[in-house]
Amino acid sequence: MKTTFKALTIIILGFLVACNTKTSEKPHVDNTLKTRAEGLAVDTVFVSTEAVQPGENTFFYGQTFYTNFKDISGFKIVNGDYFPELEVVVVSKAGTVLLENKNLFGGLGQPQDVSTLHGLLILANPIFSGDTYTARYKLYDTKGDAAYFSEMDFKVIQDPHIEIEENGLKVREVYLFNKFKDKVFTDGIVGFDESISLDFQLLEGYKIKNNKIELGMEIHVTDAAGVEITKSKDALENHSYDVIRDEDVIQSTLILTKGRLKNPITWQVRLWDKNSDAELTATATITAK
Repeated sequence: MKTTFKALTIIILGFLVACNTKTSEKPHVDNTLKTRAEGLAVDTVFVSTEAVQPGENTFFYGQTFYTNFKDISGFKIVNGDYFPELEVVVVSKAGTVLLENKNLFGGLGQPQDVSTLHGLLILANPIFSGDTYTARYKLYDTKGDAAYFSEMDFKVIQDPHIEIEENGLKVREVYLFNKFKDKVFTDGIVGFDESISLDFQLLEGYKIKNNKIELGMEIHVTDAAGVEITKSKDALENHSYDVIRDEDVIQSTLILTKGRLKNPITWQVRLWDKNSDAELTATATITAK
């Protein structure tokens, strides 16, 4: 079986927000929202996800959720179009504003027959697992005073397919990323020949020596029968860093080609500080299909 591996890549993963007029998937679970109408009417407001949601008002780190406004009315019509705008604010439990965007639609008009709008959030830095947040939306008519408000408290949790053991070296987030699909995946399922990575973000506990950060990365990938798929004693050999920023991500990257292997696959990565005895180990369980 041929397996390719990239030792280290630094990428930036930000907190993203977007909107679309396309109807998203139906909700996997019922979520609790607060709504208020001031001139606009919305038949249904619901939250949905692309992947399975772990529970009511609960999402995995890196997951995308959509706030859907279905069968809306009350906008002023101008030459067959209406002109909605969507604002979003996300705040922490302490009330700190983490994201604010006042023009998700960018002033674009919508045809009169478009009756469903939605905004999406991708839950990533500066949002983290283990904390609770509030997302507030304001949908309003730019040609009038009508508006509609939606608010939802939600919790972000870590992917259960990943276990972390810390011993001096600490990490804020570890997650699985599918480079082929350009998104975090939380179901533990990966296709053959897809480039995936086990990502480490916000490391703490390492020491700086001679103005350098030196880390080691030991990797073991085995299948359920104990067959070794790939192994590396130190994928970061001869690497050093001047600084590791909050937005930087250390990656162990893997591509599985189709062959004789038995699911599930265990992907274990040990990071250690070469300037101290601090280390941590992350173990991900994935299924190749």
